[in-house]
Amino acid sequence: MTEIAVTLEADWFVTNQFKIGTVNTRAFIFMLAQLAPRSFVYGGPVDLGEVLKNYNRTEFHHLYPSAYLTASGHSSAEIDSLANFAFMSAADNKTLGGVAPSAYKAHMDHPHTTGVLASSCTPLSLFDDNYDAFLHERSQLLLEVANGLIGHQE
Repeated sequence: MTEIAVTLEADWFVTNQFKIGTVNTRAFIFMLAQLAPRSFVYGGPVDLGEVLKNYNRTEFHHLYPSAYLTASGHSSAEIDSLANFAFMSAADNKTLGGVAPSAYKAHMDHPHTTGVLASSCTPLSLFDDNYDAFLHERSQLLLEVANGLIGHQE
């Protein structure tokens, strides 16, 4: 078996944008699927069989809502960073609304919140409303998951 050297940096998750038809987005989606994602609102498991069979943009949403970030002066490239996306149903996204994460946290106030965040590789800093710090922390977590899947040890 031939091994191919792979080097991945945390910044990859920040500089690449979420675009359904791209290889990078598909790899990102399949990586997140390995974490057994859970509903942000109810805490139950996401039906990956259904989501991945018919996957489209309606099953993935911004962790920092686009409207919130646009109002804060962020560009669309910054907003659509892979590191800002997670498995999230349209219903969950509607419930959480286009507000700051600290405001939508109230809709996630259930005993499964920590597990939900872990299942989406999302740090608690999500709720600090500091997008740049969040991107840095989440991209580091995503890198750890990616390196684990490709067999790299940090």
